[in-house]
Amino acid sequence: MKRNQTNQPSSRMVVVGAPIFGNDPFESFRAPVGQQDLHWKVWNETRDHRELGVRLGTEYYAVLLTLKQMGVRFEIAWAHEDKILPGLKEKLAEEGFRFVAMPDVDYEAIAFPRDLAFCLGNLALFNTDMKLTVRLPGRIGSHQVISSPYGEGGRLLSRGRIGLVADRLCLSQAAYKSTGEPPETQDLEKLGIKVGLLPHHIMFEIDQRADVQGFIPDDHLDRTKALVEDRKGRLHLLAAPGNPSGFRHPWKDPAIGADEALELCQRACRTLGIEVHVPKAISIPGVLNLHQFQDGRVIMTGGDGEVAAMVESLVGRKNVYQTPVPIALWPAQVHGGIRCLIGDLPIWIKRLSEYVKGGSGPPT
Repeated sequence: MKRNQTNQPSSRMVVVGAPIFGNDPFESFRAPVGQQDLHWKVWNETRDHRELGVRLGTEYYAVLLTLKQMGVRFEIAWAHEDKILPGLKEKLAEEGFRFVAMPDVDYEAIAFPRDLAFCLGNLALFNTDMKLTVRLPGRIGSHQVISSPYGEGGRLLSRGRIGLVADRLCLSQAAYKSTGEPPETQDLEKLGIKVGLLPHHIMFEIDQRADVQGFIPDDHLDRTKALVEDRKGRLHLLAAPGNPSGFRHPWKDPAIGADEALELCQRACRTLGIEVHVPKAISIPGVLNLHQFQDGRVIMTGGDGEVAAMVESLVGRKNVYQTPVPIALWPAQVHGGIRCLIGDLPIWIKRLSEYVKGGSGPPT
């Protein structure tokens, strides 16, 4: 099978999310407990929409330049143009960046294609929340296709045949009313994936639209953790410090403290042969929301020397590519970092819109 320069199968493609603002970013604040002060500081750096748009565009452009420096072939997802940062498409087109039309699905999946679908070898998991998933056949080309909550890739840290998911699924937006649901890992296990359950983390949220604030459970492990394969093929989990678990109620402290949650995490990882590393501190929001390609190279935000040194010790300095400016506003304001922006998708995603709309049949 032919592969590109990231050692990625030719049946897949790298898609970078569209630079989408979405809802008014000043209407709500959300951050992992243990990092909320850091996120709050960045969130309050500007209250001007125009300035925020310029700075988000600068960070986004830095991610594209770093991917280009790595020699990664990628296309930029394009849909929901009314929500895209103004003026960026023209600039990117002038510089030769390529675009791919995406299905008409929720704009968050266009901004963060990691949450549209997730590939594990020849298995393509499609996000259960995407309306299009119910119309997909069981196989397209070389991919076996299933609808799964773990098609929302923020819920799944995976390398090879190992997958890490949270011990609770937070499927409902009405998170204030629910402690979550049991994980749905049966399909993954039937397909030969060894699954480890990690403690869900707790987010602190202020929502001015609903006039509420408090704790909510969250199952996107990549907000606070990264699974990295070292040069010898061994797996390592990098975990941010200070993250509790055990959501009880929006106005009650979590039931499981940060130290106990870390012990539970280490216990789960030990059974899968994964070593856990915890930096002393995090200095950039979402620094662990990094992406490792199939060839072992890593793209991550610049600006956090301790975490970068930790990653370099595992994969080698020459295999770590840091963005020229910190990617801080995207995690703090838009709630997504570098891993969220990068989708490793089936190449037939380009024709998925035709199929979903009842056009020429399944892509091949």
